[in-house]
Amino acid sequence: MSLKTQIQSDLKAVFMNEEEFAQEVDFYHGGVPTVVKIQLFEEFQDFRTPTFFRIWCDLNDVPDITIGDYFIIDSKKYGVVSFSIDELENGLTILSNKDDTWQA
Repeated sequence: MSLKTQIQSDLKAVFMNEEEFAQEVDFYHGGVPTVVKIQLFEEFQDFRTPTFFRIWCDLNDVPDITIGDYFIIDSKKYGVVSFSIDELENGLTILSNKDDTWQA
């Protein structure tokens, strides 16, 4: 088994496992919710306040993603600002901002 194949296998078996690192959240595309597994990373410019959030998910879970779509994570809305396909071509890295004024 090649290293690339092993990494792709580990992504779903370990990193996208809710008992390990991932969490299930609602993703809204065109106002329609879908439950997806993600990993959420906070990116800081200083030591106090997250500047933006990086969300990683399986590309197949959000194939039609567009800027303006959003995730609901722990009753907070995270809007899609930009996104890119990862180097293994099976994951999606999404830059997001948190809307602190929105409540579920």
